[in-house]
Amino acid sequence: MREILQGALIFIIFISACKEPEPINIDPVPIIVFKSISPKIVNEFTDSVIIQFTYSDGDGDLGHKNPDINLLSVHDARLKNADAYYIPPLAPIGKNIPIDGILSIQLRNTWLLGSGADETTNFTVKMQDRAGNWSNSFVTDPITITRR
Repeated sequence: MREILQGALIFIIFISACKEPEPINIDPVPIIVFKSISPKIVNEFTDSVIIQFTYSDGDGDLGHKNPDINLLSVHDARLKNADAYYIPPLAPIGKNIPIDGILSIQLRNTWLLGSGADETTNFTVKMQDRAGNWSNSFVTDPITITRR
């Protein structure tokens, strides 16, 4: 019986080792993918909105050490221009390594533009690496902003 269990364990380990690895982005152009936005209903001036997305970059040059350089663009569909946000380096500066992960950004104090009781909007997000390459962009699910 013991030999059967050992054989089964070796077979399970072998099957696990043969599992197909996740693809790695080796392209130096960043790729981002929307995961979530929450909450779906926010009170103006008090609630923050959290946007979460995955990123991958073939050469690891996302983010910047200078906090005055903003490489993340978030465009509220109700506004003409996008806002820019700082991202710290997501890999050591000078290392050319593929990276991936999840980023969460917090948008504070969202407000109503008009005089109505509520408004619906979404956000378009993209990011730029230190080499100047822009990622793809994504559009979030809609949220509703309400007056308290």
